[in-house]
Amino acid sequence: MTRHGVAASTSFKFNAVTDYLFTPILQPEICTRALTLLGKTLYGLVSPTHMCILTDRELITVREEERRIANDKYGGVWDYIPMAKIVELTLSQ
Repeated sequence: MTRHGVAASTSFKFNAVTDYLFTPILQPEICTRALTLLGKTLYGLVSPTHMCILTDRELITVREEERRIANDKYGGVWDYIPMAKIVELTLSQ
């Protein structure tokens, strides 16, 4: 149970303390076809891979940085939002 009385799905070690992890949401990279020329298709990036992790203390968003080189696949930006700063949170498809 979390301190708010909500059953936790998993606990994990994060920042040297145990947080309660609720269901993480992963959105893979979204690309659209931009141009087809001589049998080769070029794609444009609509949205990079990103993930949201909700714990009992904070909302964590992780997203890939924009690629500067085509094969550059490492690096990410982590944002931590304390629960006290969140007024409302909705999820839709």
